[in-house]
Amino acid sequence: MDIQIKNYADSLYEQAQMSSLGTMNDARIEFLRRISKLSGQQPLGGTETGAVIKFHVQHIERCMSARMESFRTAYSESERDPTDEEFTKILEAVQDLQQRQVKQSAAAISSFIQSRGGALMGGDATASLMAGSAHGHDRVLREWKVWRDKVRLQEDHKASAASKPDPAPFHAVISALRLLHPDFKDYAHYLNEEKLKEAVAAAFERYENRLNEIRDKSRKVSVRNSAGKDLVYQLFNSRVLRLPYNKLGRNAAAKSAYEQALTSMLSGGLGWIRNAYSHEKHKLPEIDEVEALELLFVASYLMRMLRLSER
Repeated sequence: MDIQIKNYADSLYEQAQMSSLGTMNDARIEFLRRISKLSGQQPLGGTETGAVIKFHVQHIERCMSARMESFRTAYSESERDPTDEEFTKILEAVQDLQQRQVKQSAAAISSFIQSRGGALMGGDATASLMAGSAHGHDRVLREWKVWRDKVRLQEDHKASAASKPDPAPFHAVISALRLLHPDFKDYAHYLNEEKLKEAVAAAFERYENRLNEIRDKSRKVSVRNSAGKDLVYQLFNSRVLRLPYNKLGRNAAAKSAYEQALTSMLSGGLGWIRNAYSHEKHKLPEIDEVEALELLFVASYLMRMLRLSER
């Protein structure tokens, strides 16, 4: 148990204990005042002895309750909850307190009754104090169980909430779909059904189909006989597709370098992403909604480049 929490709990309990002692002493003084009027200085009888024991039982119960409350307050103000081990130590502290208070009260009762010329049956009040404070012990035990079970429930709830995906990114992903190429804007159903790899495969298959559509409109044999990632190079070599952004490149060599980079990217979308997600997705790690969206934006950008390259 954290030493600072324990020290604070001890200080709170000591304050409550002193208050309970004051309450018990006030009750005992009033009791003595009443019986002195009735019987003077005669030895205490069974009724009077029972009343004295009752004062101490009430004090023991107040102390046990205060001991429990001192820990609860200390943990609450430290903004943390006890662990299961600490809960066990708290209960042991309450039970140890009961034993000590019973022992101290038994000695005090014996001394007091003897000073009044009375005597206890059995010679000791320990059994009566334990039996009398049993109800208080059971009440504190019930409070302890409620506190412990509440903390356990909250911890389970926190663990359950932590294991669930944050809904905020999911809603943001769904909202972002409207920014994609028109052919991908209706892909929300993939995400709602948690078919994330399928969404990526579908997007890059649509990208490949767009390449095929461009190919099928060409009359050039070299283009019409091409497919897959090689098709990209044939489309540019045959000038069916051309480098967009005419101002890029200061000379022919620079323009050629840009075109080579563009064709590598367009071809890589098929060779690296489309083939993997369409044919071997079981060999790929699982992806979340954010990663799926990133790949959809890659496909969307490739579709844009195809449109800009058609001239």
